[in-house]
Amino acid sequence: MNRTSKPHCIAAVALAADECERRLARHGFGRVGVTIAGRPVIFPVNYRVLRGAIVFAADGHWVEAALAADAVAFEIDDHDDVGHVGWSVLVVGKVRAIDPDDEACRSVAPWCGTTAATRWLELDLHEMSGRHIELVDRA
Repeated sequence: MNRTSKPHCIAAVALAADECERRLARHGFGRVGVTIAGRPVIFPVNYRVLRGAIVFAADGHWVEAALAADAVAFEIDDHDDVGHVGWSVLVVGKVRAIDPDDEACRSVAPWCGTTAATRWLELDLHEMSGRHIELVDRA
């Protein structure tokens, strides 16, 4: 840093709900967090925002745990290592299974392909928050 440049600090700025929804709609890859046997675990999923909910396909032991849980966490983010900025959106709530014949299921490609055990799930966007991390000049 030279003598004429101002020091910077990092600020977290809350994102409005409509901005969180826009960012969710523009992306298609996220992470689902669920508690299994008292331990937090995170799984990658492809998703789409449809009918005011996140729709995703999954299989494996964690699906039943997610369906039984009072709440799961769903997160997307992006960042710029060089510019030291980024953002994240978090959705928390109860997931529910949807019928595999539902038209929404045809628009979501499962992360690891479809198997006989694939289940389609949806999570409403009711409890959502987001933040943008940016550099700001110190006064």
